[in-house]
Amino acid sequence: MPNSFTTSNGFTLIETMLALTILTGAVLAIMQFFPFNMDVTQRARRHTIAAYLAQEGMEEAIAAAYDGIGTGFWEAKERLATSTVSYLYPFQRAIRIDYANESLATTTTETGLKRVDVTVFWQSPLINTERSYTLTTLLAQP
Repeated sequence: MPNSFTTSNGFTLIETMLALTILTGAVLAIMQFFPFNMDVTQRARRHTIAAYLAQEGMEEAIAAAYDGIGTGFWEAKERLATSTVSYLYPFQRAIRIDYANESLATTTTETGLKRVDVTVFWQSPLINTERSYTLTTLLAQP
């Protein structure tokens, strides 16, 4: 008759604890990626919103036409929403219009070209620095 105390058909307590320790370490290592992925997603989301807001500002300037806009700041840097619950609240936009010369650099003299720079600013929440997205185009005198 075989002795039931000497034969082993299952895991010992040490083997079970070792397996649980390895499994816990693996799960914790995988969980380290979630905050990083959330940061990347949030950064991409804000960058995309900034691009759309810059395009919106550019379309407003183009719609005003060459003679309808002067030089200088057409829209000073200001918040795009006053309500703190709005998704636009973190964003600020500035639109600057200058004359441009033949090399597309800004100048103070009338050249028949206006350079429109639309910049959208937002605060990066994790590194606490201001980020920006700039869109530039030229308007020609008709």
